[in-house]
Amino acid sequence: MTGEQIKDYLYAVIDAEKNKYIQKKTIERLQENANVLGIKPKRQQPVHYKADFSIDATTPTLAALGTIVFIAGIIIFAAIAQTFQRSSSQGVVMVLGIITSITLSIISVIRYSNKHGNKKAIAEQQRLDEEYEGQLREYKNLLIRDEAAFDIEINQKRYIYRQINLLKEQLKKTNDELNELYNYNVIDKKYWHDIVALYSFYEYFRLKRTYSLHFDPKTGDEGAYEKYEKESRMDGFIKRADIIIKKLDRIIDNQKSTAAMIMEASNKVDNLSANVMNASKQITGTIEDNAAIIRYNQERQIALDKQRNNLIFLDVLSNIDRKN
Repeated sequence: MTGEQIKDYLYAVIDAEKNKYIQKKTIERLQENANVLGIKPKRQQPVHYKADFSIDATTPTLAALGTIVFIAGIIIFAAIAQTFQRSSSQGVVMVLGIITSITLSIISVIRYSNKHGNKKAIAEQQRLDEEYEGQLREYKNLLIRDEAAFDIEINQKRYIYRQINLLKEQLKKTNDELNELYNYNVIDKKYWHDIVALYSFYEYFRLKRTYSLHFDPKTGDEGAYEKYEKESRMDGFIKRADIIIKKLDRIIDNQKSTAAMIMEASNKVDNLSANVMNASKQITGTIEDNAAIIRYNQERQIALDKQRNNLIFLDVLSNIDRKN
Protein backbone atom coordinates (compact mmCIF):
# COMPACT_ATOMS: atom_id res chain seq x y z
CA MET A 1 0.00 0.00 0.00
CA THR A 2 1.17 3.52 -0.76
CA GLY A 3 1.32 6.22 1.91
CA GLU A 4 -1.72 7.91 0.32
CA GLN A 5 -3.72 4.68 0.46
CA ILE A 6 -2.80 4.13 4.09
CA LYS A 7 -3.93 7.69 4.86
CA ASP A 8 -7.31 7.08 3.18
CA TYR A 9 -7.68 3.80 5.06
CA LEU A 10 -6.86 5.47 8.39
CA TYR A 11 -9.36 8.24 7.69
CA ALA A 12 -12.11 5.63 7.14
CA VAL A 13 -11.22 3.79 10.37
CA ILE A 14 -11.06 7.02 12.39
CA ASP A 15 -14.36 8.22 10.97
CA ALA A 16 -16.00 4.94 11.98
CA GLU A 17 -14.41 5.00 15.45
CA LYS A 18 -15.46 8.61 15.97
CA ASN A 19 -19.04 7.82 15.04
CA LYS A 20 -18.99 4.72 17.20
CA TYR A 21 -18.03 7.04 20.08
CA ILE A 22 -20.86 9.44 19.13
CA GLN A 23 -23.44 6.66 18.94
CA LYS A 24 -22.41 4.93 22.19
CA LYS A 25 -22.20 8.15 24.19
CA THR A 26 -25.52 9.45 22.84
CA ILE A 27 -27.22 6.15 23.68
CA GLU A 28 -25.75 6.30 27.21
CA ARG A 29 -26.85 9.93 27.66
CA LEU A 30 -30.38 9.25 26.44
CA GLN A 31 -30.61 6.14 28.60
CA GLU A 32 -29.66 8.18 31.68
CA ASN A 33 -32.35 10.75 30.85
CA ALA A 34 -34.97 8.06 30.23
CA ASN A 35 -34.20 6.34 33.53
CA VAL A 36 -35.47 9.29 35.59
CA LEU A 37 -38.74 9.63 33.65
CA GLY A 38 -42.04 7.92 34.47
CA ILE A 39 -41.36 7.63 38.19
CA LYS A 40 -44.17 8.82 40.44
CA PRO A 41 -42.98 10.69 43.55
CA LYS A 42 -43.78 9.05 46.86
CA ARG A 43 -46.17 11.33 48.73
CA GLN A 44 -47.24 10.92 52.35
CA GLN A 45 -50.94 11.20 53.07
CA PRO A 46 -51.66 13.95 55.65
CA VAL A 47 -52.37 12.86 59.24
CA HIS A 48 -55.64 13.85 60.93
CA TYR A 49 -54.57 14.93 64.43
CA LYS A 50 -56.99 14.97 67.41
CA ALA A 51 -57.07 17.60 70.15
CA ASP A 52 -56.31 16.49 73.74
CA PHE A 53 -59.46 17.24 75.73
CA SER A 54 -57.83 16.45 79.08
CA ILE A 55 -55.14 19.14 79.15
CA ASP A 56 -57.21 22.33 79.20
CA ALA A 57 -59.79 20.90 81.65
CA THR A 58 -57.27 19.69 84.23
CA THR A 59 -55.23 22.84 84.71
CA PRO A 60 -57.99 25.29 85.78
CA THR A 61 -59.71 22.54 87.79
CA LEU A 62 -56.62 21.89 89.90
CA ALA A 63 -56.10 25.61 90.46
CA ALA A 64 -59.72 26.13 91.55
CA LEU A 65 -59.73 23.06 93.78
CA GLY A 66 -56.54 24.13 95.45
CA THR A 67 -58.03 27.50 96.28
CA ILE A 68 -61.29 25.98 97.60
CA VAL A 69 -59.47 23.40 99.74
CA PHE A 70 -57.26 26.13 101.21
CA ILE A 71 -60.26 28.31 102.10
CA ALA A 72 -62.23 25.28 103.35
CA GLY A 73 -59.40 24.34 105.66
CA ILE A 74 -59.44 27.75 107.26
CA ILE A 75 -63.24 27.72 107.65
CA ILE A 76 -63.35 24.19 109.07
CA PHE A 77 -60.54 25.02 111.48
CA ALA A 78 -62.50 28.10 112.66
CA ALA A 79 -65.73 26.06 112.95
CA ILE A 80 -64.06 23.37 115.04
CA ALA A 81 -62.62 26.03 117.30
CA GLN A 82 -66.09 27.43 117.89
CA THR A 83 -67.50 24.00 118.83
CA PHE A 84 -65.57 24.20 122.00
CA GLN A 85 -67.39 27.46 122.84
CA ARG A 86 -70.88 26.15 121.96
CA SER A 87 -72.73 22.93 122.53
CA SER A 88 -71.30 19.93 120.68
CA SER A 89 -74.54 19.39 118.66
CA GLN A 90 -74.51 22.92 117.29
CA GLY A 91 -70.85 22.59 116.37
CA VAL A 92 -71.38 19.35 114.50
CA VAL A 93 -74.27 20.81 112.50
CA MET A 94 -72.16 23.82 111.61
CA VAL A 95 -69.21 21.68 110.45
CA LEU A 96 -71.46 19.40 108.36
CA GLY A 97 -73.12 22.43 106.77
CA ILE A 98 -69.75 23.91 105.89
CA ILE A 99 -68.50 20.59 104.41
CA THR A 100 -71.68 20.24 102.33
CA SER A 101 -71.33 23.78 100.98
CA ILE A 102 -67.67 23.18 100.15
CA THR A 103 -68.50 19.88 98.36
CA LEU A 104 -71.17 21.59 96.25
CA SER A 105 -68.72 24.39 95.45
CA ILE A 106 -66.06 21.86 94.35
CA ILE A 107 -68.58 20.06 92.08
CA SER A 108 -69.59 23.40 90.54
CA VAL A 109 -65.97 24.35 89.94
CA ILE A 110 -65.19 20.99 88.29
CA ARG A 111 -68.21 21.26 86.02
CA TYR A 112 -67.32 24.83 85.07
CA SER A 113 -63.70 23.92 84.47
CA ASN A 114 -64.59 20.93 82.33
CA LYS A 115 -67.03 22.99 80.31
CA HIS A 116 -64.48 25.78 79.85
CA GLY A 117 -61.73 23.26 78.94
CA ASN A 118 -63.97 21.47 76.46
CA LYS A 119 -64.67 24.74 74.63
CA LYS A 120 -60.97 25.33 74.11
CA ALA A 121 -60.39 21.73 73.06
CA ILE A 122 -63.32 21.89 70.62
CA ALA A 123 -61.90 25.08 69.12
CA GLU A 124 -58.51 23.38 68.77
CA GLN A 125 -60.13 20.36 67.13
CA GLN A 126 -61.91 22.63 64.63
CA ARG A 127 -58.57 24.21 63.77
CA LEU A 128 -56.97 20.77 63.33
CA ASP A 129 -59.91 19.61 61.17
CA GLU A 130 -59.62 22.63 58.90
CA GLU A 131 -55.85 22.18 58.64
CA TYR A 132 -56.28 18.50 57.74
CA GLU A 133 -58.95 19.22 55.13
CA GLY A 134 -56.66 21.80 53.49
CA GLN A 135 -53.74 19.37 53.50
CA LEU A 136 -55.96 16.60 52.12
CA ARG A 137 -57.14 18.81 49.24
CA GLU A 138 -53.54 19.71 48.42
CA TYR A 139 -52.54 16.03 48.62
CA LYS A 140 -55.30 15.00 46.18
CA ASN A 141 -54.36 17.83 43.79
CA LEU A 142 -50.73 16.69 43.88
CA LEU A 143 -51.79 13.12 43.05
CA ILE A 144 -53.76 14.39 40.05
CA ARG A 145 -50.77 16.45 38.86
CA ASP A 146 -48.44 13.50 39.44
CA GLU A 147 -50.67 11.26 37.34
CA ALA A 148 -50.75 13.80 34.49
CA ALA A 149 -46.97 14.27 34.66
CA PHE A 150 -46.51 10.48 34.71
CA ASP A 151 -48.52 10.06 31.50
CA ILE A 152 -46.48 12.78 29.77
CA GLU A 153 -43.17 11.30 30.93
CA ILE A 154 -44.15 7.80 29.81
CA ASN A 155 -44.70 9.20 26.30
CA GLN A 156 -41.33 10.98 26.54
CA LYS A 157 -39.72 7.74 27.61
CA ARG A 158 -41.24 5.80 24.69
CA TYR A 159 -40.01 8.49 22.30
CA ILE A 160 -36.48 8.43 23.73
CA TYR A 161 -36.30 4.63 23.57
CA ARG A 162 -37.37 4.74 19.93
CA GLN A 163 -34.42 7.02 19.15
CA ILE A 164 -32.11 4.82 21.22
CA ASN A 165 -33.16 1.83 19.11
CA LEU A 166 -32.45 3.77 15.90
CA LEU A 167 -28.99 4.60 17.19
CA LYS A 168 -28.40 0.99 18.23
CA GLU A 169 -29.17 -0.11 14.68
CA GLN A 170 -26.68 2.42 13.39
CA LEU A 171 -24.12 1.34 15.99
CA LYS A 172 -24.40 -2.26 14.77
CA LYS A 173 -23.65 -1.08 11.21
CA THR A 174 -20.68 0.89 12.50
CA ASN A 175 -19.30 -2.12 14.38
CA ASP A 176 -19.74 -4.26 11.26
CA GLU A 177 -17.90 -1.64 9.24
CA LEU A 178 -15.04 -1.53 11.75
CA ASN A 179 -14.73 -5.31 11.81
CA GLU A 180 -14.52 -5.32 8.03
CA LEU A 181 -11.87 -2.58 8.02
CA TYR A 182 -9.74 -4.13 10.75
CA ASN A 183 -9.94 -7.57 9.16
CA TYR A 184 -7.90 -6.28 6.23
CA ASN A 185 -5.05 -6.39 8.78
CA VAL A 186 -3.56 -3.10 7.63
CA ILE A 187 -3.15 -1.95 11.26
CA ASP A 188 -1.38 -3.91 13.98
CA LYS A 189 -4.00 -5.41 16.35
CA LYS A 190 -2.32 -3.57 19.23
CA TYR A 191 -3.87 -0.33 17.92
CA TRP A 192 -7.34 -1.58 16.99
CA HIS A 193 -10.06 0.69 18.43
CA ASP A 194 -7.40 3.04 19.88
CA ILE A 195 -8.74 6.27 18.43
CA VAL A 196 -5.93 8.40 19.89
CA ALA A 197 -3.22 6.24 18.32
CA LEU A 198 -5.12 5.92 15.03
CA TYR A 199 -5.62 9.66 14.71
CA SER A 200 -1.94 10.24 15.48
CA PHE A 201 -1.05 7.86 12.62
CA TYR A 202 -3.42 9.69 10.30
CA GLU A 203 -1.86 13.04 11.16
CA TYR A 204 1.65 11.71 10.45
CA PHE A 205 0.55 10.68 6.97
CA ARG A 206 -1.49 13.82 6.34
CA LEU A 207 1.42 16.07 7.31
CA LYS A 208 3.83 13.80 5.42
CA ARG A 209 5.88 13.15 8.55
CA THR A 210 5.99 9.51 7.46
CA TYR A 211 5.03 7.36 4.47
CA SER A 212 4.95 3.99 6.21
CA LEU A 213 3.50 2.30 9.24
CA HIS A 214 6.63 0.27 9.92
CA PHE A 215 10.29 1.19 9.70
CA ASP A 216 11.41 1.38 6.06
CA PRO A 217 15.04 0.20 5.74
CA LYS A 218 15.28 1.58 2.20
CA THR A 219 14.49 5.20 3.13
CA GLY A 220 15.25 5.19 6.85
CA ASP A 221 11.65 6.31 7.56
CA GLU A 222 11.00 5.18 11.15
CA GLY A 223 7.29 4.73 10.43
CA ALA A 224 4.07 5.77 12.21
CA TYR A 225 4.27 3.12 14.94
CA GLU A 226 7.71 4.16 16.14
CA LYS A 227 6.83 7.88 15.98
CA TYR A 228 3.74 7.30 18.08
CA GLU A 229 5.52 5.19 20.68
CA LYS A 230 8.12 7.94 21.11
CA GLU A 231 5.54 10.73 21.35
CA SER A 232 3.32 8.78 23.74
CA ARG A 233 6.21 8.69 26.21
CA MET A 234 6.44 12.49 26.22
CA ASP A 235 5.35 14.44 29.29
CA GLY A 236 1.73 15.52 29.02
CA PHE A 237 0.80 13.05 26.26
CA ILE A 238 -2.70 11.61 26.89
CA LYS A 239 -3.64 8.22 25.47
CA ARG A 240 -7.34 8.15 26.39
CA ALA A 241 -10.07 10.11 24.59
CA ASP A 242 -12.21 10.60 27.73
CA ILE A 243 -9.23 12.11 29.57
CA ILE A 244 -8.38 14.43 26.67
CA ILE A 245 -11.87 15.99 26.92
CA LYS A 246 -11.35 16.70 30.62
CA LYS A 247 -7.89 18.23 30.13
CA LEU A 248 -8.29 20.42 27.07
CA ASP A 249 -6.39 23.24 28.77
CA ARG A 250 -3.32 21.00 29.15
CA ILE A 251 -3.10 19.46 25.69
CA ILE A 252 0.38 19.46 24.15
CA ASP A 253 0.87 20.76 20.59
CA ASN A 254 1.20 17.28 19.07
CA GLN A 255 -2.29 16.37 20.29
CA LYS A 256 -4.25 19.52 19.53
CA SER A 257 -5.73 18.15 16.30
CA THR A 258 -6.64 14.91 18.11
CA ALA A 259 -8.32 16.93 20.86
CA ALA A 260 -10.24 18.96 18.24
CA MET A 261 -11.54 15.75 16.63
CA ILE A 262 -12.63 14.30 19.98
CA MET A 263 -14.23 17.61 20.98
CA GLU A 264 -16.17 17.65 17.71
CA ALA A 265 -17.50 14.18 18.50
CA SER A 266 -18.41 15.24 22.05
CA ASN A 267 -20.29 18.28 20.74
CA LYS A 268 -22.21 16.02 18.36
CA VAL A 269 -23.25 13.88 21.34
CA ASP A 270 -24.47 17.01 23.15
CA ASN A 271 -26.42 18.23 20.11
CA LEU A 272 -28.09 14.91 19.32
CA SER A 273 -29.01 14.29 22.96
CA ALA A 274 -30.40 17.80 23.45
CA ASN A 275 -32.39 17.57 20.21
CA VAL A 276 -34.01 14.29 21.24
CA MET A 277 -34.79 15.52 24.75
CA ASN A 278 -36.33 18.78 23.49
CA ALA A 279 -38.40 16.91 20.91
CA SER A 280 -39.57 14.41 23.56
CA LYS A 281 -41.17 17.26 25.51
CA GLN A 282 -43.32 18.23 22.54
CA ILE A 283 -44.88 14.83 21.87
CA THR A 284 -48.65 15.22 21.51
CA GLY A 285 -49.69 12.27 19.37
CA THR A 286 -48.01 9.48 17.45
CA ILE A 287 -44.44 8.77 18.46
CA GLU A 288 -42.19 9.24 15.42
CA ASP A 289 -38.49 9.11 14.64
CA ASN A 290 -36.44 12.15 15.60
CA ALA A 291 -35.46 14.31 12.60
CA ALA A 292 -31.92 14.89 13.90
CA ILE A 293 -31.33 11.16 14.41
CA ILE A 294 -32.73 10.35 10.96
CA ARG A 295 -30.54 13.02 9.37
CA TYR A 296 -27.48 11.77 11.26
CA ASN A 297 -28.10 8.16 10.19
CA GLN A 298 -28.60 9.22 6.57
CA GLU A 299 -25.36 11.19 6.63
CA ARG A 300 -23.58 8.14 8.03
CA GLN A 301 -24.92 5.93 5.25
CA ILE A 302 -23.76 8.40 2.59
CA ALA A 303 -20.33 8.58 4.24
CA LEU A 304 -20.10 4.78 4.36
CA ASP A 305 -20.96 4.44 0.68
CA LYS A 306 -18.39 7.08 -0.24
CA GLN A 307 -15.68 5.45 1.84
CA ARG A 308 -16.37 2.04 0.35
CA ASN A 309 -15.81 3.53 -3.09
CA ASN A 310 -12.59 5.17 -1.90
CA LEU A 311 -11.33 1.93 -0.39
CA ILE A 312 -11.97 -0.38 -3.34
CA PHE A 313 -8.19 -0.74 -3.59
CA LEU A 314 -8.31 -2.75 -0.32
CA ASP A 315 -10.37 -5.47 -1.99
CA VAL A 316 -8.01 -5.45 -4.96
CA LEU A 317 -4.96 -5.81 -2.70
CA SER A 318 -6.71 -8.50 -0.66
CA ASN A 319 -7.45 -10.52 -3.82
CA ILE A 320 -3.83 -10.17 -4.93
CA ASP A 321 -2.63 -11.46 -1.55
CA ARG A 322 -4.95 -14.46 -1.77
CA LYS A 323 -3.68 -15.31 -5.28
CA ASN A 324 -0.08 -15.12 -4.12
